[in-house]
Amino acid sequence: MGEVNLNTSPRARDQILELIRGQHPVLVDLTRVSYMDSSGLAALVAGLQLARRQGLEPASVGVGQSIMRVLRLAWLDKVFTIYAGLQEVPGA
Repeated sequence: MGEVNLNTSPRARDQILELIRGQHPVLVDLTRVSYMDSSGLAALVAGLQLARRQGLEPASVGVGQSIMRVLRLAWLDKVFTIYAGLQEVPGA
């Protein structure tokens, strides 16, 4: 994916919401994301809100340093469950 920005975030948001609507546990893999702007954060938050309404708890995996900085600035590192890698995910 590379970047989650104004051009790519609608697709990312749609994919996240589609999975959640299907009652699938959502694990957002950010290992290949090198850049995320506020529209990418908004896509993650939209997924979080829908998931919580449906009793699901989304998580992120493979969050690199630059993306973690963005999540920390927005205080989203306190809201999302974040795993360093798939080996940390329970049941994976």
